[in-house]
Amino acid sequence: MPVGRSRFCGLAATGRPLCRGPWPQPVTLCKGPWPPPVAPLHMAKPWLAALARGLACIREEKGRRERREKGKEGKEVVAVVAAAVAAAVGKEEGGKKKRKEEEEKEEKGKKWLCEKRGKEEKRGRRLQLGLRLGEKKERKNIREKEEAVVGERRIGTKKKKKKKKKKKKKKKKKKKRSEKGAGLQ
Repeated sequence: MPVGRSRFCGLAATGRPLCRGPWPQPVTLCKGPWPPPVAPLHMAKPWLAALARGLACIREEKGRRERREKGKEGKEVVAVVAAAVAAAVGKEEGGKKKRKEEEEKEEKGKKWLCEKRGKEEKRGRRLQLGLRLGEKKERKNIREKEEAVVGERRIGTKKKKKKKKKKKKKKKKKKKRSEKGAGLQ
């Protein structure tokens, strides 16, 4: 090693470069940290300056990406919490809805049971009179059978009132203005 060489590669104590030529130099000539600290020799080479700029850009971009990801993580956490809250609220409302539906089902069931009982009673009466459910009712036969079974009391022999049909009123056509005018002349 030449006397007066600085600690960093490429510069002598006098400030004159010892290692010229393409960087990095062969290990035998240049020892020292790579890339070497910014020195006049490096500043003189435009491609090195461009490389330094590129590296700085990459560093900045990396930092930006990290910050963005941190922000995303924060947003995700907020979204997860919001979803959990919404689910809890939904569960409560769902529970209320379910209860309501169950109550409605019970009511419907009760109604259905009542209707079924009523139908069975009617069917029993009909069977007593010797009628089957699907048969057409013939008034005469029913009366005779009813009188035979029940005696004086008659079941279901009341005549049904016929519904009167309402007559539709005819709407008078309104004369157009032009016709009215023609009539006046």
